[in-house]
Amino acid sequence: GYTSDAIAAVEWAIQHQSEHNIRVINMSLGHAPWEAAETDPLSMISRMAVDSGIVVVAAAGNIGQSEGEEVYGGITSPGIEPSVITVGAVTAWGTPSRSDDTVASYSSRGPTRYDEIIKPDITAPGTQIVAPMSPGNILAAEYPQVVVDSNYMWLSGTSMSAPTVSAAVPLIL
Repeated sequence: GYTSDAIAAVEWAIQHQSEHNIRVINMSLGHAPWEAAETDPLSMISRMAVDSGIVVVAAAGNIGQSEGEEVYGGITSPGIEPSVITVGAVTAWGTPSRSDDTVASYSSRGPTRYDEIIKPDITAPGTQIVAPMSPGNILAAEYPQVVVDSNYMWLSGTSMSAPTVSAAVPLIL
């Protein structure tokens, strides 16, 4: 997608906040930052949403490792914005116990590239999460191993972690 589309969506949410009781925005998306959060367009619109009273939750990104080495500074925009709750991914290893849970190797981590802010703010399960599957989607066609059945597929990434945190926010509010 286009960053401009994401910005337009957040602008719409701000404009219609009271009409639709919009309290949380989940942004399971991101792009490499090319500037500090202060001037990054996706960070700026996210900050505007927070300033209007909406909690913004964003995926940290999936740039945690490269050739087996940890990568720091891989937090994507809008997760670089200090006022945004940035979510990293945890691998739960398929067990009910939390004692073996670990930060997923792919999960981006800070400090952020330009502002050197420690992110993510929180982590949530993000590895092999069962998610609804739309008919005829490209991921299922290109990667049939992710298909669980005709309605669901397995996905991994911080974009799968962020919705869990976004769902908890209204309960906290």
